[in-house]
This record gives sequence, C-alpha cells and structure tokens, in this order.
Amino acid sequence: MLSLLAAALLAACTERAPQPAPPRQPAGAPRIVALSPAVAVTLRDLGLEERIVGRHGWDLVLDRSIPVCGDQSGINYESLLAARPTHVILEWGARDLPARLVDLADANGWSVHTVRLLSLADIRAFAADAAAEFAPNDPHAAEVVASLDRISDGVDRIGAGRVLLLLSASPPAALGPGSYHHEILALLGGVPALVQGQPYVTLNAEDVLRLAPDGIVLIAPRSPGASDTGEPTWDEIAARLGRLAELPIPAVERRRVAVIDDPLALIPSTSAVAFAERLRAILDDWRTP
Repeated sequence: MLSLLAAALLAACTERAPQPAPPRQPAGAPRIVALSPAVAVTLRDLGLEERIVGRHGWDLVLDRSIPVCGDQSGINYESLLAARPTHVILEWGARDLPARLVDLADANGWSVHTVRLLSLADIRAFAADAAAEFAPNDPHAAEVVASLDRISDGVDRIGAGRVLLLLSASPPAALGPGSYHHEILALLGGVPALVQGQPYVTLNAEDVLRLAPDGIVLIAPRSPGASDTGEPTWDEIAARLGRLAELPIPAVERRRVAVIDDPLALIPSTSAVAFAERLRAILDDWRTP
C-alpha cells in the first residue's frame, strides 16, 4: 500500500517518451526488468543496476537510458519484448498477473517474480533473495543486506517522547502500525504516538490535538534531482504544518518538529536504512539526558 502511495505522490515523474534500446550485457548475465520503483532502488543499492534492462514509469533512480516497460496501470509489452529480459520483477498486489505477461514468460523462458514490499521484513527478505540470486558471495551486496539488520543497533533513545509520523499536514495523514516507518521508529527506541489503525491513517486537527505528540516528523520527499537545502527554519516548518502549528501540543510548544525530505523516504526498499539514520539523529536531538 505504501509503495503505491509513494508512487502516486511522485506521478509527475512518469515518463512516456520512447526510450533507447537497453545496454549490451555479457552473454549469460541476468537481464532484469524492474517494474517497481522500490525494486529498482534495492537492486541498485545491491550493485545490480548494470543488470537492469527495463524500468518502471515512475522510477526514481535508474539511468534514463533504460527503457520504460510499464507501470502499475499496465505493461508496455513492446518495450518488454525489446528488452529481452531473463527476469521480470514487479509489485502487483493481490491481482492475478496479466495473462499476456504469463504467456510471454512461458514462451520466452522469463522468470517472473511478484514481491510484496510493505513491512521491514518484506524489504529485508527481498534484498536477501535478490542478493542470493543475482550477487552470490558479493561482499557489497551482503553488506547492504546486513545494514537492514543493524537498524536497531545501539538503541538508547528514552526521553524523546511520543512521536507522530506525518505524511502530510494539510489534511493531516499519518503513518501508523503496519508501515515500515512505524516499525523503524519503534526499533530505534522511539515511542509512536499513533498505536492503533492502519499503515496510512487520515486524521484531522482535533485528532492531532488529542494525540498531543511530543515530537512530529513530517516525511515530505522533495522532487528527485532537487537540491538538499538543509535544515528548515522554524518559520518554514510552521508554514508546512499549517493549522497544526497553532495547536497547543508539546511538539509545537517545544518546537520538536523535523522534516525528512529524502526523495526515497516513502519507497519501501533498502532506502529504509537512510531513513532510519535520519530518524535516529532526530530522536537523539530530542532525547532528554
């Protein structure tokens, strides 16, 4: 669900123009079509970008010369056939795979994998499986997988208070139980302000007032390619919060509001490690000695 939400938020990045032919690769090497932005991030981080010959229309990280082979709404079979994949990896939810994709895979000997990327365990499992299949005995790939296991290392953040993870402030929407963001917050020793509900929870100002969080983390990815402008001022943060900045809640009164604007902050992939590092630093700043 979250990966679809992230893709929808970044729909402006969709590319539809014809793409060049895929790059040449060594004979016998895997040729992967990554029909998911999250899959592409993980494969890239594992060091496998050179094996990717087709990408998703909302992809954020791969070389633009790699052909677009479809998106969540459908598959471009002409581009897919031209890419000559050995493997097609996609997030497709609970839907049956398109019959044409299944038929083409059978006819051409493609291996088609559907992955579920919602929880931290999902992300870790896919990273480990991809490393084992495409980069066995590769120290870099093994280190990337291990970094997901180290997210909770050195936890001692008692005193940061109850933290609300906001996806948007107007209208308020939060990341709750079942999201990997919520899991990471708990793994780091943080105390989630939102303990009930779904991975994505719509709120209103009264709900936020009732929750009275001690800290708020607004996850608002900047556009891909946009420069990191550094830490925002309180006036800039208050402008992002809108009406919430006027509420008499501890997070506002103590100015414990932070923004995470990494373009990949909503992509359920190995980018979770960078998200965890940023959240760890925020909780450290808020921790009571």
